[in-house]
Amino acid sequence: NTKADEALALAEQIRASIEAMDRLEGTAIDISGVTASVGVASFPEHSTDLAGLLCGPGRIERFGAGDTARFDVPLPIEGRETALAALAAARGVTLAPGASGMRSAFRRDLVPLARAWCTPDGRKQIPPDFQLDGATLRLWALSAGTPDLRGGHLLLLDPQAPWTHDPLIAAATRAGLP
Repeated sequence: NTKADEALALAEQIRASIEAMDRLEGTAIDISGVTASVGVASFPEHSTDLAGLLCGPGRIERFGAGDTARFDVPLPIEGRETALAALAAARGVTLAPGASGMRSAFRRDLVPLARAWCTPDGRKQIPPDFQLDGATLRLWALSAGTPDLRGGHLLLLDPQAPWTHDPLIAAATRAGLP
């Protein structure tokens, strides 16, 4: 675990060392002018992409007085548990097999996401300011995507929350997805 400012400094060192290279190490391949882009994320500041678990049939549930929440993510495609658990763990959340898919423990730090994605009575909603980005899309595709016949993916929506479909389609369209 590294503090965000230390991780940014390390990322810049990596980028600068790649940019300074003239040749690919051990070869005669010219790589002058090549650089890299290195991202840094920390939990909970950069955990909004966990919303990708909620774009499909996944849910976030608040418990008791609403001071804790947990993920409940059904997996329509078998064999994705390990990858999904690893991506969630990288964001500070442990997902474990549950009765119908993957589930997190009840946690206080998930409450802001639950407030954004649930009405006060617990009904799933899409936050009005929701924007689909690459990290969120990856989690949506992993948790609820299925390959189509054209080499792409179909992103499944929540059949129990049809009122969320139009806002999610609009977010996908704004992100440039057909």
